[in-house]
Amino acid sequence: MTDGSGEPEVVLVITAPDDSTADAVEIELTKRACSVVRFDTGDFPTRIRMVVRNDSTRWRGQLVIGSDAVDFDAVKAVYYRRPSRFVLPEGLSAGDTAFAITEARLGFGGPFSSLPVLWVNHPAKVAMAEYKSAQLTTAAAVGLSVPRTSITNDVEALRAFAAEVDGRVVCKTFPSLMLSNGKTAESVFTTIVDPLAVDARQFAVTAHLIQEWVPKAFDARHDGRPRAVRSGDTRSLREGARGLAR
Repeated sequence: MTDGSGEPEVVLVITAPDDSTADAVEIELTKRACSVVRFDTGDFPTRIRMVVRNDSTRWRGQLVIGSDAVDFDAVKAVYYRRPSRFVLPEGLSAGDTAFAITEARLGFGGPFSSLPVLWVNHPAKVAMAEYKSAQLTTAAAVGLSVPRTSITNDVEALRAFAAEVDGRVVCKTFPSLMLSNGKTAESVFTTIVDPLAVDARQFAVTAHLIQEWVPKAFDARHDGRPRAVRSGDTRSLREGARGLAR
C-alpha cells in the first residue's frame, strides 16, 4: 500500500509491548505492504524524542524512536490500542513527576490526536467509551435490556438499592484494567457483594458501580464479524459463543 508517490504508507501502532492483539494486527498490516511503526507512550521521554511545529493547516515534524524517524506527513492511519503510562527519569519529586506527566500527556499526545487520518480508535472516543454510564444509556437507546444500576459512595444507598432489586448485587470497576502500585496492571473481576458486610468508611472513599445480579448461560463478545442470531434462539447463541471462544 503506497500513497501514490511510491512511498509506503505508515501506520502507527500505539500500544504496550505485551499486546498479542496488536501483534496480530501488525502482522496483517505488514502482509498488506504497509510500513508499520509501533511504539508505546511509556517510552516517552526516555526512549522517544519528538520534534514538531505547526503551520497554517496541521502539525508537522518527526518522531524519533531510537535510530528510526517517522515523519508526521507520512502517517496515514493510527491503531491506538492499549498504551501504557509515561515513564519519567528517576530522581524527580512527586510534584515534578505529576507536572511532567501532565505536560507529556498533552504535549506528546496533542499533536498525534490532531492528525487528520484514520484512527482505530481516536483517544477521545476511547476515553468516552470508558464511561459505563454512557455505555448503559447507549445500550438502552438502541433497544437492549440493561440491568438496574446504581453509582454511589453511600453505603446506605447501596443497601437500599439491594433491597429494591430484591436479590444479589454485583460491584464492577469502571475501567477494564486497574493499576496496582501505579505500575503493574491487574484485572479486577465483577464481584457479588453482601451490602451488610460492606464497611461504610471504605465504601465512602470513591464511587462504585453496583448492579443487580443477572443469571447468565455464557459470555459472548462481538468481534466485528456479522453473525445471524434469531430472537430467542439460545442454541445459535451458544454456537456463536463457542465460535468466539475458539
